[in-house]
Amino acid sequence: MEFVKIKKICLSAIKTKNINQLNLDLSELKSLFNFDENQKEQNYYYNNNFKFLKVLDYYSDALFLIKCTDINGIIEGIEFSKSDIKTYIENIIYDDSSINNINDYFKVFFNNNLDSIKIDLVAGYCCENILEEISSIEKGEGES
Repeated sequence: MEFVKIKKICLSAIKTKNINQLNLDLSELKSLFNFDENQKEQNYYYNNNFKFLKVLDYYSDALFLIKCTDINGIIEGIEFSKSDIKTYIENIIYDDSSINNINDYFKVFFNNNLDSIKIDLVAGYCCENILEEISSIEKGEGES
């Protein structure tokens, strides 16, 4: 696995404020992961690595989020996310007593700007977690 390239792309995604650049970063990751949205059977030595399977979950959620065309789609979709993104958002809501639900969270923190929401969730959540898991795999962690 090309750890250096994957980490470089994740760092680029985390730093970006541009939705188009984020799309490009996700496309590059897709080719490096040999990702097939319909199945998780990749041609990797890491197929049995639970951390790599988590990477694919975060990546799958990132793809879903980037394709959403409205806020309701994001809210409905995170109910069925493969990662724990819903818990991540719920913890923010729980910590801030002025926010009652996910709609309020998007309104208060992002002024309901769809691109800003996507950038935060994809770059700030999914890509950060991909980076963390990839770093662990590179150290030899995650074998079942």
